[in-house]
Amino acid sequence: MASRTPYGTDPSGNPLDRYGLSRPVWLLGWVSFFTDTASEMVYPLLPLFLTRVLGAGAMSLGVIEGVAEAANSVLKIASGWMADRTGTPKKLVLGGYGLSSLVRPLMAIVTSWPQVLALRFTDRLGKGIRTSPRDAMLARFAPDKTRGRVYGFHRAMDHAGAVAGPIVATIYLYFHPEAYRSLFAWTLVPGLIVILILLRVPDLRLETTRDRSTTSDPRPTTNEPRPTTIPRRFYLAMSVIAIFSLGNASDAFLLLRLNDLGVAAVWIPLLWSGLHVVKM
Repeated sequence: MASRTPYGTDPSGNPLDRYGLSRPVWLLGWVSFFTDTASEMVYPLLPLFLTRVLGAGAMSLGVIEGVAEAANSVLKIASGWMADRTGTPKKLVLGGYGLSSLVRPLMAIVTSWPQVLALRFTDRLGKGIRTSPRDAMLARFAPDKTRGRVYGFHRAMDHAGAVAGPIVATIYLYFHPEAYRSLFAWTLVPGLIVILILLRVPDLRLETTRDRSTTSDPRPTTNEPRPTTIPRRFYLAMSVIAIFSLGNASDAFLLLRLNDLGVAAVWIPLLWSGLHVVKM
């Protein structure tokens, strides 16, 4: 099917930049890069911080990751629905990234694992709030023929940040051994960069269900049929993903196991970075 977008622009009218990607797509890519840089400066060290600094056990790690990821998953559904209803995904995206960016550095001042649970829960709330609306924005900025490229680029930038963050953590701990708290506090810097970049992303408004139901012309504006129901194969795919997710233990336990096997704390983030090199 031919693209409905004029050659050289995305569906919202932004000119395509290098590699066939528009400026908003590049901005959202850098947002994910710096967000994951900050997040992965903390995550691979969190198991060690819990056990060696706060004196918590492996069970607390499981509780923290289980609660945090559950909140993330539920909020993705709710925020996607809100983005469809309001037609203004950028507000949700900005709120979600802002929440995570401001909460993450507070890990530097915690004194017990329930406080880590509260911060990790809030951080994942931010991720759940922003993910679906951000993907809706990417879809709006993606011409039909380059949609796969847009999403592939965004995931690559996401994992590139997950490579950079642990490397930064390794270098910092090499010169400042066991200085987990000060390292966590420094995550405020990439968090602020994320907010500044997001403010430059166009605040486009998407068509909502309410808009379509109140329009004076009920005829569709294109020849494409609008889906009214979610197809059965979607639920089938989600069921398969859910089954595999139930059998997938948190990677945090693997990081804790590395320390049990004698890997020094300073090198654990570097190994975590290597994993994301493969993902990227």
